[in-house]
Amino acid sequence: MSSSPPSIVGLPGDAEGPVFAAPWQAKAFALLTSFQAREGFPWADWVAVFSAQRAADEARPDDPGYYHSWVAALEKLLEQGGWNAQGELEAELKDTRATWPHPAHVANREPVARDPARR
Repeated sequence: MSSSPPSIVGLPGDAEGPVFAAPWQAKAFALLTSFQAREGFPWADWVAVFSAQRAADEARPDDPGYYHSWVAALEKLLEQGGWNAQGELEAELKDTRATWPHPAHVANREPVARDPARR
């Protein structure tokens, strides 16, 4: 059985692959896919958590968008799986939000790749 996630329905993309409007979106995508490859949790777990999050967000009048739902679902998955120590995620989010979005960030069409040497 392959550890690679299947094609993702609803993922914004074009003929060349996923489309990211900002670098943080590519990072959110890479975080999940590399985490899944490392931890080997069932992809169906992600699908269930993300689908519920996306449905809830789409029902809101102020739908935050696909990748905001992606990040919120990833946070829930980490918490549910016990991969997040109390307060650790909150500290990371606070730090990230303090510097995001960086004015020098520009969207690009570079593929997202994981360095196999970094584990």
